[in-house]
Amino acid sequence: MTGLRPIADTYRTPEEKAAMRNNRDCLSIFRKHVKEVSLLDSAELDAVDEAVEAAIDHAVAAARAARSRRCRP
Repeated sequence: MTGLRPIADTYRTPEEKAAMRNNRDCLSIFRKHVKEVSLLDSAELDAVDEAVEAAIDHAVAAARAARSRRCRP
């Protein structure tokens, strides 16, 4: 089917969209719950976030390097 486009999220106000991002974000909900039940504190969660960001950065760099090697004539 050509010519079909997804319906834009134009019926929500910017405030509603912000509230959804803040109140329904699974990572924010997880972080809040983990702190509430004292599994990890903020510093430990921040360390996890940093480790995840580093792993993602490394994976992206490796993928880009592999792509550039593959695309050479």
